[in-house]
Amino acid sequence: MGKIASFVLVVVCGLIVPGGFHVGPLDRLPPEAYLDPVDQEIARTGVGKPGRPFPCAREVKFGDTAVVESGPTDRCVRMEQSRLWRGLWRNEFEGQRFCPKPVADCSDAAPGERIWFTQGAFMGEEGAVYEVTFVGRRTQYRGTYGHLGMSDHEVIVDRPLSIRLVEAPPSP
Repeated sequence: MGKIASFVLVVVCGLIVPGGFHVGPLDRLPPEAYLDPVDQEIARTGVGKPGRPFPCAREVKFGDTAVVESGPTDRCVRMEQSRLWRGLWRNEFEGQRFCPKPVADCSDAAPGERIWFTQGAFMGEEGAVYEVTFVGRRTQYRGTYGHLGMSDHEVIVDRPLSIRLVEAPPSP
């Protein structure tokens, strides 16, 4: 299978395989960002291994069909220590964003790092903005996280503490 076909397979599978597409073939992370020595080697050389085409990916078979599945970010890359976070969470379909305090705006146009928000037990309406407080971890290395790798970091909620609606979702 050619490189383009392989990439298309990975992207399509990343979107439909449970667990999402958090870390993958477009990563630009340094080798030391990865927990697994095999992933570090793949990142260093740019060459996959049998059943492991890129860092943090495993080839999985469903009958006669092989797909590539990416694992959870916190089992793949180094994370900062768990700590208390406060800020705004924009709950968009395929566009989660967390903006740490102090911040007044968490739109796509807002300045600052783009942080993908893996909300854990937080539930919210799509399109709404919430003020949240939680205990969680952020990726140590800036990279390509979240949906299609469009975020600089990912923060994972380990223990939600509070949530308050700040901006209701737009009317349909």
